[in-house]
Amino acid sequence: MNWNEGSISFYTNDGTNTFTLSQLVEEGKTTPRSPYFADLDRDGDLDFVVGFADEIAWYENLGGQFSEKNSIGKAGSASSVSAVDIDNDGDLDVLSTSIDDEEVRWYENDGTTNFSTEHIIIQDVVVPRVARAVDVDMDGDLDVLVGKREPNAILCLKNDGTGNFTEESLVSEDVDAPTALNLADLDMDGDLDLLSASLLGDKIDWHIADGSGAFPQQQTISETLIGAIAIDIADLDGDNDLDLLAVGFGDNKISWYENRLMTTSTATVAPMAAVQVYPNPFDEQLTFESSKTQAYTLELTNSMGQQLKSMLLDKEVYQLQTYDLPAGVYFYSIRTPLGELIDKGKLIRQ
Repeated sequence: MNWNEGSISFYTNDGTNTFTLSQLVEEGKTTPRSPYFADLDRDGDLDFVVGFADEIAWYENLGGQFSEKNSIGKAGSASSVSAVDIDNDGDLDVLSTSIDDEEVRWYENDGTTNFSTEHIIIQDVVVPRVARAVDVDMDGDLDVLVGKREPNAILCLKNDGTGNFTEESLVSEDVDAPTALNLADLDMDGDLDLLSASLLGDKIDWHIADGSGAFPQQQTISETLIGAIAIDIADLDGDNDLDLLAVGFGDNKISWYENRLMTTSTATVAPMAAVQVYPNPFDEQLTFESSKTQAYTLELTNSMGQQLKSMLLDKEVYQLQTYDLPAGVYFYSIRTPLGELIDKGKLIRQ
């Protein structure tokens, strides 16, 4: 994706990490941003949605080549887009932030990739740069976290389960142009913490979750990443905890930060009960069943190692909806809150 030239290009890997231009998907569009890959039409392959200066659009995967642009809706300088099931009806809607419109919106998928119904989550928001959907309060639906400016803040908007956002709370004001948000259980206590990147503050912050849907503590990880613009989470050193990868726009650096939170921990965890996973092969639902109630963390990845789902399972029987997963091979891992691996395996999606 070339932001200056307004082009989107598709390169294929020949299996030896050599990439060849396969298709010029788009050219001449103003400032393409925030491509997000997902199976929007539920046909078993990855399409993508992207924001432009004047609209949001999606491109259908036609078997290794992409269709012409399918417009979702008008948007004034779309800064972030993602495909998530906001209304809990089993298909993927589109969540977006629009800087010029000063709004955070979601576009409802009617099940046929028709996104004609637009919903405003919050308006009159100055420079809403990023929105992330996550089940903050663990009530089974996706809430939305928003990073904004003037005043600088991260907001949390609670979903009532039907796509209506009626409750707004402040996560933090100690940020400066928050441009990226990511969530992971950094301290392995069984809930999802928040990481933020401040573009003008040159810093990365860790907002520590308390398990109730709030983030009462904030800790700065770095204040020297000039123009902090992107963050991601992975176990980079293979020590069974999550490290941080970050990009600095101003100094052209990619940096990683080792997670050392658990190196001196004396905490112990009771032995975990065995977990049964069924059916396998699966279709639209997976069941995880434990012989006793105890929190554990589930991660689901595809055959390329990409993490697709990460969540806290804290009841004896948990049913995971898998409508959005295309047919193929998947791998799961189940860990204790301190990261100890207790089970892993391969699953087949029919």
